[in-house]
Amino acid sequence: MGGTRGSISTARKRRAAARIVKRAHHLVGLRFGAAIYRIPAWDMLLDLYVNDCRKSMSLTSLCDGSDRPQRTAFRSIGALVRQKWLIRSPDPHDGRRINVRLSTKATKLMHLYCDDLRALLQLD
Repeated sequence: MGGTRGSISTARKRRAAARIVKRAHHLVGLRFGAAIYRIPAWDMLLDLYVNDCRKSMSLTSLCDGSDRPQRTAFRSIGALVRQKWLIRSPDPHDGRRINVRLSTKATKLMHLYCDDLRALLQLD
């Protein structure tokens, strides 16, 4: 039982670190201009991770969350799928929708990144 609490606590801390990164990323764009500091693929990875890496998100929601033109967002998603960082799957309840989620590989990388960031910023 204690191991479960520890893993839940670690997951919360990782998502908190990812939210900080997401806010900091937004602030850089706000202060220096989004046109020069937008990385749609990174924004998408952060969105999926912050919104619970085990859950799927609709392709449309992920595109909308990137705040980039839909064509740019789709290209970014394609690149993430080719890197095997995202997994596409049909929505089991709506055949018109496609869901995306982080792959195990991407989740592990995001865990490592957030752990490294927490250590760097001494957030524990």
